Amino acid sequence: MKTQQRAIVAEIAAAMISGLEYNSIYDHTARKWIKATARATDIRVDAYDYTRRNHVSGDLPDAVYDYDLGSFLHFAPNGKGVSGYDYGTGASFEAVVSGKTISLYDHADGRWYAFEVGWT
Repeated sequence: MKTQQRAIVAEIAAAMISGLEYNSIYDHTARKWIKATARATDIRVDAYDYTRRNHVSGDLPDAVYDYDLGSFLHFAPNGKGVSGYDYGTGASFEAVVSGKTISLYDHADGRWYAFEVGWT
């Protein structure tokens, strides 16, 4: 997964699991808040990353499109998290959601990333 894509993917995962809409996400690796909105229903995702000026939206599970990167994403809830696949990089990912905290494992580089959703 591309570095600039991780935060919005984590925020989408949180919206899918909680059913809530978020308007910001804290990236612990970058040590900064990112202005981005995300909401999800059982069948659709709508998100916007203001930093990238980019929509990520579409029907679940396989038609969620990242307009900036020109690639599709797969999202599938699995209990307290989301399993997914980034068709742009050909790598899978896992997101574990615990309250406002999201741990995202990117199989492309074999690392965990930490995020926290909020309303800033």
